[in-house]
Order: sequence, then C-alpha cells, then structure tokens
Amino acid sequence: MSNLLSLTKIGNIKIGKQVNGNPLALEKMLVTRATKEYEENFQVYPGFDKEGLEQLEVTLPFNDIDLNFEVNFVAFMEVDKIDYIAKAPDLNEDVILYPLNPEDFDLPSLNMGKLTEKMIEEYNFKHTGFLKVMIPEISGFGEVFYFKTSGLNTIRAIKDQLIITKKLLNGNLANIPLTLKPVKKDLQDGTQIVFISISYDIIDLFTLKEDIALAEVLKEAITDIEDEYVRTREEVEIKDFDKKSKIVLSTKDSFETVSLEDKEAKLKEILDKENITDVKERDTIIGLKTTLPMSLILKYFKVVKGIEGSEYLEVFKREMTDGITPPEMLSKISEYNKR
Repeated sequence: MSNLLSLTKIGNIKIGKQVNGNPLALEKMLVTRATKEYEENFQVYPGFDKEGLEQLEVTLPFNDIDLNFEVNFVAFMEVDKIDYIAKAPDLNEDVILYPLNPEDFDLPSLNMGKLTEKMIEEYNFKHTGFLKVMIPEISGFGEVFYFKTSGLNTIRAIKDQLIITKKLLNGNLANIPLTLKPVKKDLQDGTQIVFISISYDIIDLFTLKEDIALAEVLKEAITDIEDEYVRTREEVEIKDFDKKSKIVLSTKDSFETVSLEDKEAKLKEILDKENITDVKERDTIIGLKTTLPMSLILKYFKVVKGIEGSEYLEVFKREMTDGITPPEMLSKISEYNKR
C-alpha cells in the first residue's frame, strides 16, 4: 500500500463553533486544524475567525464528483492494534478496512465481507460523506481540508450541487472558485436544520468563460492525476479479515472493546429497566437502534404510550440529528410496529 496516492489533509471544516466544551450548531462554519489538540477538535486554523464564517471560497482537486465527495458507510476501528477506516459504498457491498495512519500504509487492507444491517449496528457504521476542498492562498494543490457529514440533507445538497456545477462548467470542477456556505432550512413541523451547500457564483459571462478556459488547460493533467489516484486504490493488497482478530471500536471520546454479546445484554438490560416487556415493542426499538440513539427512541415510546407528555418532543428537537424530525420519528415507530 506504500504506493497509494493520497491528498494531504491540513485541516477540517465544521458547522458551528465550540461553546463551553460542546459543539454548537450555527449557520456558520469553522476552519480548524487537522488534528485534536488537548482532546479538543475545534482548534481554529491560524488566520481564521474563531466566531465562524458565513461563506468560504474553495476549489476542488478533481473533476470527478465521487473523488471530491466520497460517500460511504464508514466506521473507525482498531484491529490487532492497527487503526483502520472501514468503508462500504452500500448495503451488500464489501466492507474494506484501510490502514488509517501513514506508518501503516505498507500493510494490506482487510475485507470484512458484505455489509449487513447487523454489522452497521455492531460496528457503529455511519452513512458519511467526506468533501475534500482546497482553500486558495492556504492550500497548495493537493493540500485539502475535509468536511465530514452524516446529514442526509447535506449529502444530498452537495451531490446535487456538484452535478449541476459540473454541467454548467462544461464537465470541469477542479481548480475553479466555488463557494461553500451553511444554509438554514425550515421544515414542515416548524423546526430548522442547517446544511452545507457548494456552488459556483456566476459574476458575469466573461468570468465564466475565463474559468472554463483555465479548467480546460488543466483538464489533461487533472485526468492523469485522477487515473493515478484511482489506480493506486485498485492495486491495494486486500486480505480476508481474520475473525479471531481483536477489534476495538472508536467512539466519540474514547475506545471501547466490541463484544456483540455484551451489547445485546446491555440493550436488554435497558429495555427491562424501562419496563418495556412487549415483544413487538422490544423488536421495534432494537430495529430503530441501528440508526438512532437509544435515548431518543425511548423518549418517543414514552410519548406514544402516554407515559410522558409532549415536552419530550421539544427535547428531541433540541437533540435532532441528520435532519430527522419528530413526525418522521413517530412514522418510523408506526412502520416498525406494523411488522
């Protein structure tokens, strides 16, 4: 894997800012350092405003949409004391574990087999998009800032915008000035979400023609880089995953050893403690648990069963993730109960 062509990550782009040690979602972006410092991952990149930005001019390294914005089911894990990022494009696709740190790039990647719903829950897979952008006057070519998102609205918005922009720019995306900005959207239930959009601002037709002309000059070189980037990934040595390997999963703030038996026992213990004894209800919660936090599911069940009042809906709005709204949550519970 030592010949793997990769882009150099020099920072991150995040929505919101840090307040009292907790991330706060705002209609602003932060440009941060590439790694945590003192267990803090909101360290502002030198020269950028710690209060956040309403928009940011960026460029992309590739013309290929999927190379600029890679969307997979992703999990981070340690296998036999080596850190890996696990990726699968979709359910029933192979899960490949790639060594995460440069010092391990010589090691083979690992194939865990086809991605299943059970694996998503067991290994904490998240449907995740990684957008790679360069910031003019900060990045050299190939030095990128990552924007990571699991938000369905953001993934859809970025994909759609890149498709539209590429058509507008005669099949080009690389090295053309684009604008990244957070957008606040009102939902039908009255709640709001913030997602990221990326777009090309047409100042005038002359500028548009100039940008396309420059992109055309670079097109052959960009195509060669893309081909090499893809080829080195296709040549990666991949071995079958050893099921006897010791796996440690990465969580938000720490590492925990994975044991399917322990996780199932813990889930049953929580259900017993919450006095949820009906078999159908227990199966419903277990099904929803693959994609949603247990605390939110339980709050909704209490509302549905009349155990708690509507204030729990307000709590859910404040904790809302990935654009899931209270009506959508109730709909999910209803769908599972019909099974």
